Amino acid sequence: YTTGDLPGAERAFSSAMEGGASDAWTAELNLAVLLYRRGERTEALGVFDRFIDYDNQSSKLSSKDLTAVGAACRYLGVNDPELFKDALKAYDEAAAVDPTDMEPKLEAGELFLAKYNSPDAHETFKEVLGVNERHPRALLGLARVLHFDGSPQAIELTRKALEINPDSSEAHTNLGA
Repeated sequence: YTTGDLPGAERAFSSAMEGGASDAWTAELNLAVLLYRRGERTEALGVFDRFIDYDNQSSKLSSKDLTAVGAACRYLGVNDPELFKDALKAYDEAAAVDPTDMEPKLEAGELFLAKYNSPDAHETFKEVLGVNERHPRALLGLARVLHFDGSPQAIELTRKALEINPDSSEAHTNLGA
């Protein structure tokens, strides 16, 4: 997906789902994101909606599964903004299930920033950096917060993220913004 091979990514996601892989939920979420970004929004929203059903029908979900539920709620929030709160709740639950998994915090930080909540985004990315001061996605997230706030430190943090991950298209884009 990240290399642009969308047909290959779609096949890989479908194969993981059909084969019952341990990350089948993540694969299903990624397939829905692919559909959504390809413009097949009705189909994608139907898939995202199933994640709420999964959450409601399951008594114990892993951190990765709860993060997938949160991401699905985030996409569904386009039509029902109350679901953004459910996304944050799922991310919080995911972080509680596995405090070593940084993905739910990163997702929450990005949601805060997307909703123009700079203080909470800042705090969330700083939490991740408190665990790993060289986490490129957290550095870039904090750089985006600082850019949003008008701080010149945003460029420095983006460059630091690029030193760690020179292939980050998001960081390159951030420098060009």
